[in-house]
Amino acid sequence: LEGDGRTMPNHFDPQVLDAFRRVMSIFEEIYQKYIDLSLEDSGIEQKYEFQWADDLASGFEAIDTQHKELITLTRKLIDAVGKKDSLREAGLAMDFLREYVVEHFQMEDLYMETYGYPERAAHKERHHQFIEEFEAYQKRFYQGIADHRVTLEIKGWLYNWLLKHITISDKDLGNFLKQKTSGNA
Repeated sequence: LEGDGRTMPNHFDPQVLDAFRRVMSIFEEIYQKYIDLSLEDSGIEQKYEFQWADDLASGFEAIDTQHKELITLTRKLIDAVGKKDSLREAGLAMDFLREYVVEHFQMEDLYMETYGYPERAAHKERHHQFIEEFEAYQKRFYQGIADHRVTLEIKGWLYNWLLKHITISDKDLGNFLKQKTSGNA
């Protein structure tokens, strides 16, 4: 028992803590059984069909190529997170996706700077917020408090953020860059 940052083992009477240690595997088993049932009943466990489609294209080839890879990596993470027995695989996928996202954001920023994109500051801020939120999910995952509900939160958040960002912000950027480069991207 390590605590989750809000409560720590030293906050509790040692005898109570010892008793809890002896029965915590039973609590975990009951929790997982009922969380799975409640998630099935709630409809939260939906499939996120995140695939490349032409309507996601920004119109700027360099960005679209990276978006295709980003969607592939996101699907790998979503698949890994969905398998309860593969936390190591999910962790590796999460780490790799974070690295790729940072590289992708850097590439977009270089284009925005080079061609004088007027919405650069706002676009960079959205990227910064994404990284902060992603790292918060990573932290929860690695602290061992990533239960099934947290993994579903990650899937939903990632799917929704990327879909919205690609179809709105990056399409605007792609159109701008396409005009600036006369379609030679």
